[in-house]
Amino acid sequence: MFQAENHNAKKKMSGASLVPPVMKGGVREMVLDFSKKQMGYVELIASVLLVLGIVFPANIPVVIRKQASTTVGRLLLFGILFGILTYSAWINGVLFAVFAAVLLSTRSPAEGFTSDYSFQIVDDKKKWFIEEALHENPLGIREEKVDTAAVQDDNQGGRSSVQDSKSS
Repeated sequence: MFQAENHNAKKKMSGASLVPPVMKGGVREMVLDFSKKQMGYVELIASVLLVLGIVFPANIPVVIRKQASTTVGRLLLFGILFGILTYSAWINGVLFAVFAAVLLSTRSPAEGFTSDYSFQIVDDKKKWFIEEALHENPLGIREEKVDTAAVQDDNQGGRSSVQDSKSS
């Protein structure tokens, strides 16, 4: 009996391959097929978002721009760029590189200046001399007080046309 089984095994080995049958189809194949078909739409949406980020960088919140300019943020931007270049088209990598450069170079106009000024409505009763001389009728004053400083002489030569307030 052992020889008969051995003979049947040799017969099977010689005629057919020993690759086990693989199940095709199912949910896994459907999900992979769907994701491959939709990848073009995902890349298109990402490209449009990158172009919008390049064109309107001031609309990106300041918090995100500040985080992107830190060391960790720059490393993250570099990693995202590397991932895009690895798994997507090179044009998306170029778009992301331009977006990152614009993101890091954009500063908001309010940085360095305070915008908490007060606005006062001006009445017509009391006008300044310059307003009367130039026939101006202002509606409001943005800043009531202005900080000024005296002109300083920074010339080391000794002769200048401006009096140095430090030397008198």
